[in-house]
Amino acid sequence: MLEKKDLRVGNWVAFKKPSGFDYCRLTKSSFEGNYISNNFKSVKIDESWLTDFGFKKVFFKEGFYLFENFAVHIDDGVYWLFNDENDNRLIIKYVHELQNAFFALNRTDLDFRQ
Repeated sequence: MLEKKDLRVGNWVAFKKPSGFDYCRLTKSSFEGNYISNNFKSVKIDESWLTDFGFKKVFFKEGFYLFENFAVHIDDGVYWLFNDENDNRLIIKYVHELQNAFFALNRTDLDFRQ
């Protein structure tokens, strides 16, 4: 279950609709009451989310995507996030985890790039 403590304003999540789910960004008002746990769910990370956020596929090394000083390595379906400033590697399963880790390490928000 998705919990408030794991999220930030601006995180992308799936929003429950009568016809299924759609994607949306969390706003301040999303955090009121039990709205998050009752109406949203995590979005699994995939390569299309990486490219939407501005990560570029590295063609000389399979399964690698780069953005600024960050890289994501996809190894047997596991998404590893790491940056060039330390040796820490994080397993990322959901879009909001990628956004939160990026913010924690870079102090800027990760959002769609044009």
